[in-house]
Amino acid sequence: DFPLRNQGDISLMSVGGGYTQTLAGEKSSLTASANYFDLSPYQSLIKQNFDWERAPYGWDVEVSGRQRWGKSGIVKAYLHTESSGMKIWQPMPGSEGRGQLVGVQNHYTFGQGSFKQVGKNDWSYYGGISYSNNVDDFELDQLNVRNQNQVLHSKAVAIKGFSDKFSIKTGLESYLYRYEEQLKSENLSRDFQDHHTVLFTEADYYVSNKLILRGGLRAGNSSLAEQTWLDPRISIAYKFKHEGQLSLAAGQFSQMPVEQLRILDQSLQNTRAEHLILNYFLSKNGRTVRAEAFYKDYKELITYEVAQLFPMPIGFDNIQQNGEGYARGMDFFYRDQKSFKNTDYWVTYSFVDSKRQFAHFTEMVQPGFAPRHNGSVVVKHFIQPLQSQLGVSFSFNDGYTYDNPNLPGQMNAKTKSFQDLSLGWSYLPRPNLIIHLACSNVLGRDNIFGYQYANEINENGIYEGMPIRLQAPRFLFLGIFLTLSKDKNANNLNNL
Repeated sequence: DFPLRNQGDISLMSVGGGYTQTLAGEKSSLTASANYFDLSPYQSLIKQNFDWERAPYGWDVEVSGRQRWGKSGIVKAYLHTESSGMKIWQPMPGSEGRGQLVGVQNHYTFGQGSFKQVGKNDWSYYGGISYSNNVDDFELDQLNVRNQNQVLHSKAVAIKGFSDKFSIKTGLESYLYRYEEQLKSENLSRDFQDHHTVLFTEADYYVSNKLILRGGLRAGNSSLAEQTWLDPRISIAYKFKHEGQLSLAAGQFSQMPVEQLRILDQSLQNTRAEHLILNYFLSKNGRTVRAEAFYKDYKELITYEVAQLFPMPIGFDNIQQNGEGYARGMDFFYRDQKSFKNTDYWVTYSFVDSKRQFAHFTEMVQPGFAPRHNGSVVVKHFIQPLQSQLGVSFSFNDGYTYDNPNLPGQMNAKTKSFQDLSLGWSYLPRPNLIIHLACSNVLGRDNIFGYQYANEINENGIYEGMPIRLQAPRFLFLGIFLTLSKDKNANNLNNL
């Protein structure tokens, strides 16, 4: 939990810069950082697919502190604040000109305090309180909208070990939500407040040194929805002689709908999901394997009708909770830091078969955010004679589904596969100085994420479409990172 040393980190980048200072003592530590970025200079050199009125920019500041408390306690505090913005001309399918001017300004603040204390008779306690405030200002031509989301969260937990085989964790959480939307140009506003109270308990029982059972129950209440729910969960894990572990978990999970829908219908209740997950994990001799198979069943998803679907959904009506869906598939992860000298690589792959009836869809569809096949390969190799680390990564998926109004049905079309080959080079003229150069999508593949369509047909009887793509085929990054510390070998190479 505590930093190892006093340390300063300077970063100078093609898109901005920052500084982090860490002060570490025996019983306390303090870390402060400030960062700024602005893509305007970069975008003036690299041609963009988008028509920017103001390129993305922003800053952030954060401070964190730790203090040991007594013989076994620790107190932590953390504060983060940031601001960012941009303005862009959004072309409209089937229309001439630059399109619609869209501006976004975000302000976000998060603060947190927590403690941990080991008590008598094998009791342990920890808890904390946090507050977040997120404000988004949207400018759509002459329309000015502000969304504000505030959350006050507090938590207290107690853990008791009754024996070497049995322990219990129990606690209480409280969430105070406040959400407000303002149409500033018309001096109109609407809001809601909600209080969630959550009680939870969890028990671990070691049947043997290799077999462990875990059961839990989470109970919650929403003052706004006037709803109380119970989420039971259970898992079993078995450790093999070769240090691998096999586990099976099942449980129910509840989640409130997004604020933008709750403010339209404040009686909306939790959406529910039931999970069944089989997991295998092994980490040994610098190698890690994780394989997981899962099935998830979704119930009471939000559905609604829209007055206009293209180019973007507007006019929500007839909001209900009669949607459903499922997701089944598998995840695989393999990492190897041992087989090849000075080389660290990992491979991931996931298969997801998911269909849901939700949002404006009247039938079960494959969501656009859930490609069936996803994978990546990452390799990092340190070249000692050149004092450099070479990084190569390749990621892919089999494409995104989307609505094409020129075809029958819903989610009736699919983009070509997504592919991205990226390269990175880190040169260390000194152990504490890194010069890092990176390029994403080196091959310049034109990855498409879907299409926007006009709301009306043209003279040829079709809805004109416009591809949704990245702001540029490639992104180039140059950064210089200097670490100031008594340990001259300290650096941020693992973060690049």
